[in-house]
Amino acid sequence: MSSAERLGPCPWCGEVPNEDSYALRDGGYKYGGVVCGCGVQGPDVRTDYREWPAWKPAAIAAWNERRAPAEAGAPSGWQPIETAPRDGRPLLLFARSLRAQSPIRLVGWWIYGRGWIEAAFAPNHPTGVEPTHWMPLPEFPKD
Repeated sequence: MSSAERLGPCPWCGEVPNEDSYALRDGGYKYGGVVCGCGVQGPDVRTDYREWPAWKPAAIAAWNERRAPAEAGAPSGWQPIETAPRDGRPLLLFARSLRAQSPIRLVGWWIYGRGWIEAAFAPNHPTGVEPTHWMPLPEFPKD
């Protein structure tokens, strides 16, 4: 397996997902992506309704292209949601669940075709959220 075909670590939990851990989205399975055991879903890629081996390289490349949570030069402090990256990377959001009234701080990410989601309360069933602000996640602990 070439280095381009190897999955990089999850930007949220730091673990490397199983290479055959993926999810199909958009009801008709038009889009899909890599899924980590912690529940983070990678950026969507077009499946063209093909089997996993056919679109796996594109899904791995999209997963690996995401940047680290708090890279140099990233904005600090709360930013308007309109400025947030929509590439599947986890972000700290100030948002309210579509099933609640009060906003809270949570980790969420943008998924094409679904919008802003979070999975803290139900990792296998991401919930839609309506964020107003975002900020990058801090770096992972070093020790």
